[in-house]
Amino acid sequence: MDSNRKWITIGLILLVMVSYWFLGHAFQGAWQLARLREILVVGPVDLPTSIAVVLSLGLGFFLFRNRKFNEWSNEVASEMKKVTWPSLQETRASSIVVILVTFILAFFLGFFDLVWSSVTDLIYGG
Repeated sequence: MDSNRKWITIGLILLVMVSYWFLGHAFQGAWQLARLREILVVGPVDLPTSIAVVLSLGLGFFLFRNRKFNEWSNEVASEMKKVTWPSLQETRASSIVVILVTFILAFFLGFFDLVWSSVTDLIYGG
């Protein structure tokens, strides 16, 4: 339970950071799109950034205090401990297979595109 709490807290902090980044960009874009004048709240911090900070911290606080979220996240963390993760060698081999198949399929797709574009040029006289 305590080791789960550490990972849940780290995940929650990352969630708050990502939500701040997303909301900050969204509010800055909306603010510029609406052509509103810049309002500085504290020093160089403007109003859209302040709103993003408050909403992100509020989300983090709400989820941290929410009993259902804590139960769910504990269950997820417990299930993640049961997962058998692939070794580095298995991951490397699988990645090589995916990359090779991607190149082979790209080659065939390019070949068929070349053939069909040639056939189309012959038919339509392009």
